[in-house]
Amino acid sequence: MKEPVKQHIVPKAYLKIFSIVGKEEGFVFTLKIKSKYSKIQIKENHISSICYIKDFYTIATDAPLRKRSLNDRYIIEKQAFAYEGKIKELIDKIGKEKRLNSLEAELLITIVLDIKKRNKLMADFYNNESAIKESLLRHLQQAKMEFLFYKEKFQEKGMDLDVIFNNVEKIALKQFQDEGYRLDIYRESFLDNMEGKGFDKKLVKHLLSKKFFIFKTTPDYPFITNDNPGWTLTKYEKHANLSFGDWAIFFFPLSPEMLLVIISDENDYDAYGIIKNLHFVNVGKEIVDYENLASVLNCVEMVISNNIDTLTNIKNKYHHNFLAEK
Repeated sequence: MKEPVKQHIVPKAYLKIFSIVGKEEGFVFTLKIKSKYSKIQIKENHISSICYIKDFYTIATDAPLRKRSLNDRYIIEKQAFAYEGKIKELIDKIGKEKRLNSLEAELLITIVLDIKKRNKLMADFYNNESAIKESLLRHLQQAKMEFLFYKEKFQEKGMDLDVIFNNVEKIALKQFQDEGYRLDIYRESFLDNMEGKGFDKKLVKHLLSKKFFIFKTTPDYPFITNDNPGWTLTKYEKHANLSFGDWAIFFFPLSPEMLLVIISDENDYDAYGIIKNLHFVNVGKEIVDYENLASVLNCVEMVISNNIDTLTNIKNKYHHNFLAEK
């Protein structure tokens, strides 16, 4: 069996929802809006050829496998994303303006959070050697301070606490120089998911306690998505890739005609743990433009749509902004 080295950072099952109407399913319009080049083109691509990175989920080192008695480096790609088969069914149900039961609502939140976690920007955090080194040294220093209380007991046993921590620091820093080791820390979160302990249960429960708004637009003025779907607006009115520490609103494009909106101050007192009411709001051009701009700002490099006119407008409005930043 050929191993799955071409691994998508955005699920194909999700991207397929943004397929061009009237074309074979799976074709979308794409625009690399953050290109450094002055001339960019809207392209028609199949979803299999976008939003993937070779061996993105392939486990590079032995430790994560040994710890779990596993032997397949491709296990994440093969087994961690079973929910992909349920994405279309769930979004189709929302499109029919039907309520979700509690399990479906939890699945929806779990899916959108996992799609966020699968993104390259999340992996980049773990692959930032200087940031990881700084965090590691800070935690080691904290641990050392906690052990100072036992310093005399260590000395009684002929052990020098400073020497011990210096050796631990050297070993840890040597490991963190390996990109594969750093990224495997990120990949282990998916292995934890498979064992049922990876998701932040408190965050899922917190989001489920809020009202779910579904912003609806028309087919001729659609929401776009990107190679990093979903974002938060903080209480300071700043867009963030994902920031629930100071969040005000969480947005996630579900389809060209629907956007999930969860507002931190809007508690849902009617759920009763059995059903989840959805609050549908028809929105106009101004709101769609605002949300599409947020998708532009939050993408890694590419925006995606089923409507070429929408991407043409975005190209004409915003590409010069990114050229100016280069």
